[in-house]
Amino acid sequence: MARRVAVLTGARSDYGVLRSALRAIDAHPRLSLRLVATGAHLSETHGLTVREIEADGFDLAARVGILEADTTNSDLGVARAIGRGVGALAETFQRLAPDVTVFLGDRYETFAGALAASALRLPIAHIGGGECDHATCLDGYLRNALTQLAHVHFVSCETYADRLVALGQDPWRIHVVGLPSLDGITDDLMTPDALSDSLGISLDPPVIAGTYLPVTLRPEESRVELEAMLAALATQPDATVVLTLSNADAGGGWVDEAVRAFATSHPNVHVFESLGRRRYHSLLSIADAVIGNSSSGLIETPSFGVPTINIGARQEGRLRADNVTDVPGDADSIADALNRALHDERARARASGAVNPFGDGRAGERIAEILADLTIDRRLMEKRVPSPGCCSACEP
Repeated sequence: MARRVAVLTGARSDYGVLRSALRAIDAHPRLSLRLVATGAHLSETHGLTVREIEADGFDLAARVGILEADTTNSDLGVARAIGRGVGALAETFQRLAPDVTVFLGDRYETFAGALAASALRLPIAHIGGGECDHATCLDGYLRNALTQLAHVHFVSCETYADRLVALGQDPWRIHVVGLPSLDGITDDLMTPDALSDSLGISLDPPVIAGTYLPVTLRPEESRVELEAMLAALATQPDATVVLTLSNADAGGGWVDEAVRAFATSHPNVHVFESLGRRRYHSLLSIADAVIGNSSSGLIETPSFGVPTINIGARQEGRLRADNVTDVPGDADSIADALNRALHDERARARASGAVNPFGDGRAGERIAEILADLTIDRRLMEKRVPSPGCCSACEP
């Protein structure tokens, strides 16, 4: 009988990373996929991105709604969503009866799902551990908490594997597989004309793509950063600026409001709730610069060799390729970096030669094979915290 694998996705950001792993799990002869959609995927406000999952041909085992109107407006709204998620996802996993569960990254929907799986004594595989060594957002706390809950770890590089060992994880639990978001990232891209038609806008160069996400542990600093980014974009009135809105995070509401207000007074700025994987990667392939503080700026843009400006502290702890320039959240620094990204030939040449440090395009198949071969026994399920001089019973 095929091993039942439940995978949770709660937002456009994690679905884009999971997609190739989902395909590999679904195609594996010894695995049976149980895909669960929750969070922003089911929200009209955030683009109802469950439609992208369906368009990709995946059968959903469950849809679990946990967001309410207050979720993106306050920390309490997110806390309530976590509480709703734990209960509702526990019920879902109980019904689906998976042999193993898979969670990605650091979002609160993911954390709620992992807590539910823990209470049901289900094995947990976590993709993307070790990427945070400085928590500037709730996400950083949750990523490291998910590491402690997980029984097996899929990480993108050796540096992040070393961090998991430092967090007390047994090396035998850790698999360096790369990030599945890079699998086939440059395949099946739209032509510029097709992308322009799909978006309903002209993509006259230079093209700037951007996303700003709230820095939840530094809300006031985050507001200053966003205002500075928008002020810097205002210095490029001849550029085509394509901005995507925030995720369903605390503070996402005011970010989206500010971005929409900016676009109304700048006709060269175009705002979308979500582009979907294919349109987003097609946009990166023609963009002259990327700006913001999303993890995509560090993880995906190196594959396209596009100069990227990363603002502030949200991505502290992650590795950088040579196409990324870090800047503080003030308008002059951002505007200067943006100008160099668009016009400095040395900076553009450095970006075009960037090597992506997060994988070789085979992560999804590696994850599926490891899940199929995984031995689920007491050794896997009973985690120990290593300590100096511990007895031999604690040895793996």
